[in-house]
Parts: sequence; structure tokens; C-alpha cells
Amino acid sequence: MRLKATVVFPFLAFILSILISIFILPQVENIPVFITGVVLFLILVTIMASLLDKSRLRALKLEGENEYLKKREENSLASMFDSVLDLVFLLELKDNNIFVSSVNRSFLRITGIPKQRVIGTLASEWFGEELVEKCEKSIHSGAPIEYESTVSFPLGEKHLETTITPIKHENEATVSLVVVSKPVSARNQTVEMLKETENHFQFITDNATDIIMKLSADSTFLYVSPIIEKILGVKPKDVLFSNNSYDFIHPEDHEHCYINHQKMLNSDEIVTFTFRAIRKDHKIIWLESTGKRIVSEETIELICITRDITERQLLENELMKANELLQKTNEKLEYLSYIDGLTNVGNRRKFDMTLLSKWKEYINKDLTLALLMFDIDCFKEFNDTYGHINGDTCLKTVAKTVDRIANEYGAELFRYGGEEFIILLQGATTEEVSLLGNDVVAGVRMSDIPHVSSTVINCVTVSVGIVSTDLLNKESDPNALIDYADKALYNAKNSGKNQIMIYQENVLMKSFK
Repeated sequence: MRLKATVVFPFLAFILSILISIFILPQVENIPVFITGVVLFLILVTIMASLLDKSRLRALKLEGENEYLKKREENSLASMFDSVLDLVFLLELKDNNIFVSSVNRSFLRITGIPKQRVIGTLASEWFGEELVEKCEKSIHSGAPIEYESTVSFPLGEKHLETTITPIKHENEATVSLVVVSKPVSARNQTVEMLKETENHFQFITDNATDIIMKLSADSTFLYVSPIIEKILGVKPKDVLFSNNSYDFIHPEDHEHCYINHQKMLNSDEIVTFTFRAIRKDHKIIWLESTGKRIVSEETIELICITRDITERQLLENELMKANELLQKTNEKLEYLSYIDGLTNVGNRRKFDMTLLSKWKEYINKDLTLALLMFDIDCFKEFNDTYGHINGDTCLKTVAKTVDRIANEYGAELFRYGGEEFIILLQGATTEEVSLLGNDVVAGVRMSDIPHVSSTVINCVTVSVGIVSTDLLNKESDPNALIDYADKALYNAKNSGKNQIMIYQENVLMKSFK
């Protein structure tokens, strides 16, 4: 273009100067034609050169602007190419092989492979044969192809959503492809996991042997598993149409279930409770329900797992009855182990245990303790005269009489052995203990049990030996009470029987008849 302008413009100036010299200058006087033509030619050349320079400047300026815009566009495209967060790379088909010609910056971030290692290499080396097969298919069809695949990179496996778009050049045999691979987002993975979880949950609920149910805060059924038909005899759809879950609960257990529902609604604890339910055939069964609340942004719901425990409950009821019977039996056996089988008062074992307990209270709480020991006067002669059977009857009568009197004083009677008995009285004064002893003597005498062989009177009598901690210093051994009472009893016997004797710190015994 510049060469043409350089030749054409002088030529045009020369022609124009000739025309002016021939047709215009002859009319001007005193100017030689030749000189005039030369001058005009130079003027025109100068003008044309000036115009040519301006044209060249404009052309150069326009060319520079176009070059700048072109570079700017290329830089902009390159920037956009590198700023894409997805994996973008260009492929070229040469000699029936597919090579990587360019990759964006995200390639390194996603794969961990520098672009210098990838460019110019076979695409299959990095993306596997599946990508090559998809590219060939896209080339032959001339249409984009989308697919998902899992590819291993130095940064780990990536699940990619890939789109391949073919680009054909008019004058070249090379075919280019633009590949955009987008890593599957965590959200998509979560959605898939949720779908899989839902499928698993549905499978579990459909095949569970326990009833799985979801209830609203007001105890309305929102979901119930199919097994409810086997357990309660009602179809799941009929249950969902029910206004309230309490329709299937025994009326007597409504309040119990309501309390446990409130526990679930008001805390995050897992609540387990049992109740009775009424089947469709009106049969009553036992159910055990375990539930927990599920709180969302808008609602509070209850998830419960309920199982039929009727057989277990029946076994537990039978076991409970057996345990109650066993407990009563044990209590009775324990009672009998402390009771004298003949007289039905406390035996020697019970006395030993009670004496130790009350002695500790005497030591620790300073509660006085009195021990009264008595036996039946001339009891050997009674057995010799009336026989042992009547002797046993006599023992029963005496024990019953004295036990009644002891109870009036808050005392406790024990059979110590043979015809000997002991009374323990706590927290009483010496006078109260003496009154008790005299009442025992009088009560037995007033029972008027015949005893013709007695050396006292013609009826059964008793002698009593008494000792009280109120009359003694604190002893370290409670058996001392027994020893002192036995000495007092011995004195009562030797002093005529049918009376009481009180032991007081090795001084004279006091006798009361």
C-alpha cells in the first residue's frame, strides 16, 4: 500500500502540472512555460507528499490501535481463561493422537500438577483412556459431550463433571477441543449421601420388627412403619388418618404416656416407658417405647421405636409374683429364725442380737437398759406331776401372760432356755422396772395354773432377778447384765420364790413380794 502511494502521487502531480502548463499558464504573460511547469510540479509534489505523510500517519495510528486492541483482547481472554475456577484445558488432535495444548491456573490447584509438565503431553497420560474415547466421539459427532468420571491426581481422587466441545479449523487438519471439568461439589455429594441414607432408612423401617414412628408435638402420627399391622392389626394408612396416637393406647395408661411424651418434648434425653395398647381385635398387649425429640428450625417432632413386650411382660409379672412370694417366705423364715417355736416369743438368737443393739444405744445415747430374768418356780416338779406335754402348755401360758404385760411397758420378752425367760426394757427408771417385775410375778400367779407339787402355793409362780444400768457404772461387756440378773434371780429363789430381787453394785438385794 505504501509503495503504490509513493509511485502514484508523483505521477499524478506530473500529469496535473502538464495540464496546468498547457491550459492555464499560457494565459499568464512574461512567464516561461517550462519554468512555470517545473514550479507547479514541485508545488504539487510537496502537497501530495504532505497528504501522503498524513495518510501514512493515520494508517500507522489505526494499525497500532488495532494491534493494541488485539493484544488487549488476547490478554483479556487469557485472564478470563486463568480466572475460571473450574479445570479448563485445550486439546489438539494431531496424527490421530490427542495432546494437551494449554491449561488454566486452576489445573495446578485442582490436580497438583504444574502446567509445564502437562502441555504437549498425551491427554490419556493424565485423564485416562475414557477422556480420549469421549473426545473421539465428540469429534465424530461434532457435538459437545458431558459425562462424569473419577480421576486420580497427586492431590487425590477427584469426581469430575466434564464437558467436551470440539472446534474445527477451516484450513487445517488439526481439530481442537475445549474441555471444562468441574469437581462435584460437597453439596452434591451430600445430596447423594442423603438420598442413599433415605433409601437405607426406608429399607430399615420397612423391614424392622419394631414399630418406627414419627409424631408431631401434639402426638399426631406423621409416619409409621408397616410392621404396625402385624402388632396392632391396623394398616399404616389407617393409623395416619387417625387424629391422635392415644386412640390405640389403653385409657388407664393415657396419663402415663402423656407424662413421658412431655419429657421427650422438653429435653434432649432418650425416654423409655411401657404401656398397654388395644389391638384392632380388642386384645390388650404390652408395648415398650423409646423416643427422642428432633428439633428443626420450625418444628419439634418425636421419633419413637416401639416393640411388643407382651410375652416379656407376662414373664416379668410372673417373676415379680414369684419374687414377692419368695420375699415373704424369706421374711417369714427370718421371723421364724428369731422366734421360739413353742412359746412364740423371741428366742435366744433374737435376744443376743437385741441385747447388743440396745447396749450400744446405752453406751452412745445414754439410754438406760434394764434386764429382768425369771423362771418358773418348781418347774421340774410340775413336769414330774403333770407330764411334759402339760409342762409345754404351762410354758406357753406363762409366756403369753408375761408378753402381754411386757408390751404394756414397751418391753420385749425372750425365751432364754428351758423355763427361763428374759425381759429387756429401755429408758425406764428403777421404780418402773420394779413395777414391771412385780406385775410379772402377780400376773403369772393370777393365771392360776394348778401346781400341787409347788413348795410355794398350789399354783404356778415365778421368781424375778432384775438389774439396770441406772444402778450400775457403765460396763464394757453387756453380758455382765445377764450375770448380775442371774445372781439376783438366784437370791430370789433362795429367799422364798414368787418375788423379785434387784441387783445394785454388790449391795443387798431388794426383795418385793
